Amino acid sequence: MHQVYLDRVDTSTAQHNYGVDSIKVISMFMVVVLHVFGQGGILKTVTFGTLNYYISWCMEIAAFCAVNCFALTTGYLSIDKTVRFSKLILLWLQVAAYSIGITFFFWLLRPDTVNLQQVINSCFPVVNTSYWYFTAYFGLFFFTPFINKLFDCLDRPLINQLIATVFVLLSILPLFTKTDLFQLSKGYSMTWLCALYMIGGYIKRYDALPKLRKGNFGLYLFMIGFVCLSKFVMESIAMVPGRESCNSLLFVSYTSPFILLASVFLFLFLSRVHFKTNISRKIVMFFAPISFGVYLIHTHPVVWNYLLINRFAKYATLSPQFLIGFVLLTAISIFISCSLVDLIRKKLFTLFRFPAFSVYLEDLCSKALRRLLKNHN
Repeated sequence: MHQVYLDRVDTSTAQHNYGVDSIKVISMFMVVVLHVFGQGGILKTVTFGTLNYYISWCMEIAAFCAVNCFALTTGYLSIDKTVRFSKLILLWLQVAAYSIGITFFFWLLRPDTVNLQQVINSCFPVVNTSYWYFTAYFGLFFFTPFINKLFDCLDRPLINQLIATVFVLLSILPLFTKTDLFQLSKGYSMTWLCALYMIGGYIKRYDALPKLRKGNFGLYLFMIGFVCLSKFVMESIAMVPGRESCNSLLFVSYTSPFILLASVFLFLFLSRVHFKTNISRKIVMFFAPISFGVYLIHTHPVVWNYLLINRFAKYATLSPQFLIGFVLLTAISIFISCSLVDLIRKKLFTLFRFPAFSVYLEDLCSKALRRLLKNHN
């Protein structure tokens, strides 16, 4: 059992890893790109077989590992830390602020877009799953102490077997069955976030794949290229008379082994990037803490269904260079505007001492739990 401590990377004296913080920023930007193409209506509008079609899907697939990367970051940063419920409380307050605040804002200005049921649902963001990632993370949070303890107790060979089992059972096996074998909902689930948490924790503990430091970005591009090629080839085969149609999106999901590997390789590449200048570090540290707010704002149900839906469909008819440019500029605009809104929210939280309040609630709940257990015994 002592081997687990010998194999670990000593992070006690390690400098702050700005590369990992950059993953939060870049992956959230990629999430916005996904939504510009998807909810924005470009993928539904672009003409099949045109250059814009192939460009759109290549960009979509290249950004598809964004959510996996964001979740890997959680495991990487939390595997060696003590779980603080004040963090979850503060995050819930942030989610509730946007869920309730944006709903009431539209209710006052555009009452036709919001009904009473939506107002009620906005007060319970976890239960109504309006933000699927937060709901999945909320469930994951309560398992993180046990996952961390598991990593402390198992030696590296067993951890290797655990990660291999996760990869085979949750990513590879469903491809052969062509069904959602373990109810992963294509990655929109707590179970998948748990798997990514463990993989991220493994990367942190054991400095995974150190020999591939210089080739990780190339491997990411290779995996993305393979997924793109497989989609286009399967579509071409389906066009042949007499051929049965096949699922061209078979490999385009969060749980796809190729998307998962692309996520890991991109994560490894970015986590090992050195930010040497103060300006680059300040930019990363400015956006990293408020990146989750970008997700909460632009995927709010009202914003999602009334402001974003098919908003950018006209981009599909632009020239290829303008298509790429407008998609990126739109994603940058959404990302920066939402970031600035969340910066204001963060300052208000600090002004009204919400972080201290969350710590107070944590202590209050801990005391109540200890009393309950003492009385029970």
